[in-house]
Amino acid sequence: MFFKCPECDELFSRKSNLVRHQREIHQGQTIKKYSCSLTKDHKDCSYNLPRVTVNGITRIIAKHAFGDVIRNIRFYTDQSFVSIDFMKVAKPLIQETLDILKSEQRPLKLQSTLCVVFEKIADATVKDEAFFSITATTLDNYNLDDVIQTMEIKIQSYTTRGSNWKISDTRFFELNTTVFK
Repeated sequence: MFFKCPECDELFSRKSNLVRHQREIHQGQTIKKYSCSLTKDHKDCSYNLPRVTVNGITRIIAKHAFGDVIRNIRFYTDQSFVSIDFMKVAKPLIQETLDILKSEQRPLKLQSTLCVVFEKIADATVKDEAFFSITATTLDNYNLDDVIQTMEIKIQSYTTRGSNWKISDTRFFELNTTVFK
């Protein structure tokens, strides 16, 4: 089932995506940008993980709870990237973030999520968001290269299973951190 925009020819596989499209494109509402949940002005989001932009990739604390016991560290860009290119550009900033997390010397578990936008090969007006994730692992066992490779395999599997989808954009990569004992 697809949801067609009554004002243009775009098709969406989810009603929420259609509603967002109508608000942003046809009603002229400001496009929602990712914001930091800790501070209104994005200054000093966390004592050691402030908002920063490197090579067009921005790092923010998207959500947090219990005094940084749980943090969702999001990496996003305003540019359009397919997942492979996005991860290549974002990798240095993600690795720097992992090094900062290691320097905290707290027992952390990390879970990774990559959000991409797919479009139908036969009809580019049909778009859908998909989330690819890696199960939680301890910070000591977290290997960014393995995570990237696993996500690329999952995306490749998704696109070759007969789904006729191709990646049109990457929304964000997120590290979800949790302190454990």
